[in-house]
Amino acid sequence: MQPTPALPQILAIDDDPITRMTLEKVLVRSGYRVATAVSGETGLAMCEQVAPDLILLDVLMPGIDGFQTCQQLRSKTSTEHTPIIMLTGLEDPESIESAFHAGATDFVTKPINWGLLSQRVKFALRAYDMEQGLRKAQARLAYAQRLAQLGYWEWNPATDMVSGSPEMFALFGHSSVESMPRQLFLVHLTAESMLKIEQALIELVHNTGTLSMVIHIEKPTGGAVLNILGEAARNEQGTVVSLSGSVQDITRISEAEATISRLNLHDRLTDLPNRSFFMEMLIQGLQKRAAKGDKAQLAVLTLDIDRFKLFNQSLGIHGGDTLLKELSTRLTQITREGDIIARLGSDEFVVLVDMNPDDKIEAIAGRYHSSLLNAFTIDGTEVFISPSLGIAIAPLDSDQAEPLLACANTAKTRAKEDGGNQYQFYTASMNQQAAKRLKLEHDLRRAIDLGQMRVYYQPKISSGDLRLIGVEALVRWQHPEWGLVRPDDFIPIAEETGLILEIGKWVLNESCRKAVAWRNAIPDFHIGVNLSTRQFLQDDLIDQVKAALQESQLPAAALDLEITESLAMADAQSNITILRQLKALGIHLSIDDFGTGYSSLSYLQAFPVDTIKIDRSFIMRIGTPEGKKSDEGIVAAIIAMAHSLDLTLVAEGIENEVQAELLTRQGCEVFQGFYFGRPVPADELESKFPILLGIH
Repeated sequence: MQPTPALPQILAIDDDPITRMTLEKVLVRSGYRVATAVSGETGLAMCEQVAPDLILLDVLMPGIDGFQTCQQLRSKTSTEHTPIIMLTGLEDPESIESAFHAGATDFVTKPINWGLLSQRVKFALRAYDMEQGLRKAQARLAYAQRLAQLGYWEWNPATDMVSGSPEMFALFGHSSVESMPRQLFLVHLTAESMLKIEQALIELVHNTGTLSMVIHIEKPTGGAVLNILGEAARNEQGTVVSLSGSVQDITRISEAEATISRLNLHDRLTDLPNRSFFMEMLIQGLQKRAAKGDKAQLAVLTLDIDRFKLFNQSLGIHGGDTLLKELSTRLTQITREGDIIARLGSDEFVVLVDMNPDDKIEAIAGRYHSSLLNAFTIDGTEVFISPSLGIAIAPLDSDQAEPLLACANTAKTRAKEDGGNQYQFYTASMNQQAAKRLKLEHDLRRAIDLGQMRVYYQPKISSGDLRLIGVEALVRWQHPEWGLVRPDDFIPIAEETGLILEIGKWVLNESCRKAVAWRNAIPDFHIGVNLSTRQFLQDDLIDQVKAALQESQLPAAALDLEITESLAMADAQSNITILRQLKALGIHLSIDDFGTGYSSLSYLQAFPVDTIKIDRSFIMRIGTPEGKKSDEGIVAAIIAMAHSLDLTLVAEGIENEVQAELLTRQGCEVFQGFYFGRPVPADELESKFPILLGIH
């Protein structure tokens, strides 16, 4: 809402109290603010206080009269242009001339016609506003001309001499002179600009119109870009007698436009072309390919870094940006001349490959892939990444820019879904899979509200007496069309979209609620709940856990929160702080999938955890024909290390008796795996283990 403008301020200077009182009453009623003064001296002093928009000034006053007061008002900067209306009983021409000579804007004779006075005031204020606007415009114009480096020029075709202002000669790289021959005057123009201006002058001489062009000059002091405007003066016969106009140095404007254009088409972090530039080049490339015929091919290769978010969390924002800049440098080095590398956003890059008949796109993709597997050095630390690449070929996959890029992205997504660190060519079947994925994502957004999510429970067994001592809660999705959806199919989507936060919170609350009754039946019962990366890094994680325990009335000691080893180590120092806050609640903490990451022993000692869970990949081959003696050695080493740190061991993935017996001998305390029970709904778990219902 705009503020209401202040009412105009009037200052009335008159020694007659009746006149002052009447002036104030009439003008206030007309919508003005009014201040009054009894003499010229008082009025002059009040001007600094009230800053009047208009002054009413009596002529005949004791002390200094109205003429003298008016002159002094005009000598002040603050009232130099303020409208002054003289109030006079003198109607002779000499008095009126004296009023205007003193600086009056208008005069009103006494006795005053009050209706006429209001109109005179209104029109005087309106004229003053217009004059003020004009003064401001003139001041801005003068200031702009000083800054703009404007010059004036004139060319006489008859003498072929150029004259003009000193600024003009300086702009063209000359000392100030009265005039000089045209050829000498234009000596600093570039060859292209010389030809351009000669053609424009010939055109202007022989045809009507005006001159408007941009030229480039190379002066001894440096290059410049000038904008020239001009028009011809003709005699009665239509012959040009002179050409005149202005010239302005627009070098900074030209450079700024070039900079803006570059910024609009290039990525600021890496200085690579951005998406807009790439799409323009792709469209042009497809048009050229079509003109060459069916044998010509283009390839679009998209790539990004597997698990880039973890690198960002581990390296920090600055380190992540440094990695992207180093990555862009390496990509630029291996990109062939004629191909185009661009950054689409975040860690997404794209290459436009102009393929020759002898080119093999597999070799080109392989070169990009293998180059990125070499270590990057970020702030003195070696960092290894793995890329996922997708390839689409025109016209095989599409002959249109956006669909072709979409095909390459679809292939890249398949490469990531298949484990990453590879490249994939686009196939038509990928679109069907992409459509199914979109359907899954759409339905997943409503799954909790529609009651489609399920919690399955896998038993944890004490190795000493084979007694049930806990379960791990695992989320499942009962889709109305596709049945039970595997976690591998929807958890990555939930992670990517952020839906994992809502799902994780629901699983935590549901698991705590269900575990209360089981804890009553088995006093040392624990329920394990997995925390996703996003959930673990949420600012309100501690509050969520507190709320789940409070609402369910589950003892904190019965809850075991599990995070993966790779998550724990991604930003170990910060994660220690979060883990300590969780531990302060009295809950148990576990490192899941242990052995698959790169744990530091010093950090492992610092982590306030109670349990480590040996990853199933170390267990599954024990007791099988594919098993090796080294598998048993690795498991024994992990168990020994855990015992030295006073940590409880849980072995995941136990599928046969041989594995269970070996782990028992090596001192593993807790078993988990299909041999003891698959993940099942709560009612099936209770059927298999009646003790959960209090039945012994």
